[in-house]
Amino acid sequence: MKKIEVIPGETFNHWTIIKEIEKNCHGHRVVQCRCQCGEIKNIVFTRVRTGRSTSCGCRIKTHKTCEFVIPGKKVNHWTVIEEVERNPTGRRRVRCRCQCGTIQVLAFNSLRTEKAQSCGCTRLLKAEKGDVYGGWTIIEEIERNRHGQRFVRCLCRCGEVNDFLFSNLRNGRAKTCGCYRRERKILAAKKDEKKVEQQNHEKVEERKQVPSSEWMVKIADEFNHWTVVKHVSGSGEEALFLCECRCETKKRFYGKDLINRVNLSCICQQKESGLASGVKIHHWTVRQEKGWDSRGYQLLECKCVCGEVKNVRATHLRNGTMKSCGCRGLVAKVGEQFNRWTVMDEVRKNPKGVRCVRCRCQCGTVQEVPLDELCTGKSQSCGCYRSDVKVGDQFYRWTVVEHLSGSQTEGLFWCQCLCGTKKKFDASDIIDKASMSCGCRKRRNSQGEIVYIREMD
Repeated sequence: MKKIEVIPGETFNHWTIIKEIEKNCHGHRVVQCRCQCGEIKNIVFTRVRTGRSTSCGCRIKTHKTCEFVIPGKKVNHWTVIEEVERNPTGRRRVRCRCQCGTIQVLAFNSLRTEKAQSCGCTRLLKAEKGDVYGGWTIIEEIERNRHGQRFVRCLCRCGEVNDFLFSNLRNGRAKTCGCYRRERKILAAKKDEKKVEQQNHEKVEERKQVPSSEWMVKIADEFNHWTVVKHVSGSGEEALFLCECRCETKKRFYGKDLINRVNLSCICQQKESGLASGVKIHHWTVRQEKGWDSRGYQLLECKCVCGEVKNVRATHLRNGTMKSCGCRGLVAKVGEQFNRWTVMDEVRKNPKGVRCVRCRCQCGTVQEVPLDELCTGKSQSCGCYRSDVKVGDQFYRWTVVEHLSGSQTEGLFWCQCLCGTKKKFDASDIIDKASMSCGCRKRRNSQGEIVYIREMD
């Protein structure tokens, strides 16, 4: 890299180069420079050239922040008198006079950043009648609270009177009683109303553009099964008409519903659709009509497979929303057998509302079993089936071969593995399936057949 020459008289910021002197102990080139203030110093040439050193330090005195230190200049409640000596840490200080006459020495940084606005006399300002703070006007100063805080009674611009901490008024925390916020909400609501009115007006204009003949419903016009008999009230699409069905049922419809073929239903149509008495749908059998409910849906009296009778909406039957009364079509007749259970009585609901059946197990135990568990096979016995071990029973790869001694619940049995190994097991081990195999593994022989062999073989 080419060496940069040092030219005497060349200027860098506030430095002017005089001459180049010997290198320092680190091998860096050093030049002798003169500052604008007249001070001469020896500085590393790279620091001068790159701008890392701009002056001897006198530049701080001519910095913009020094403009604040002008005798007679006012900063908030302070008036600058003069600049005094720096503190032991080298920070600048100024002597100032407060508007109340107090003279103090302040840190220059606190004065410049407005951290120190007064000597504290502003806290003792009097709350004079008629002073305005935000939307509040002071009426009078009232008694202090038990903590010594000053309270004033104020009048809002909306006319409401309230008591506030004087400090909250001065700091701008209490601007209004909330009337400004309410006014904004009212204005926003009015704007919304105007938008709605404009949209309605646009809809009316659009309807005016549609030929009136499209909204005309005349007497004797037919819509599906309905025939218009009489005009009741209204005009246009909001007109109300009395209509008569083929089954002589009479009902009122709006003109727009007739034109758009909306909600034009009748009981006779529902009968024709296959929901007459005697019809079986899902687990229900329709018995008779029960009129209409409060929402205008047709009700049918139906009987479930389990024997329960309920009033069901016709729409729920058609859509498959209600396929049963809750039994899901599960039925248990007297004398019918489910695994080891034999049904003794009809289905009943227990105090908790669960449908149960009284059954007898093969061991003689009589018990109430939930119908759901009985029909799905979750409950196969009273528990006796699990505790019995018989010859021929299998658990994993073991098969019970011979009963040696004891009862079927606590005895000793010979068991044989699929590989041919025999072993004695207690009934409790067999019931709990304590062992899966004798240790044999599944393999394929030369003919491709699956066999079980032990590793020792």
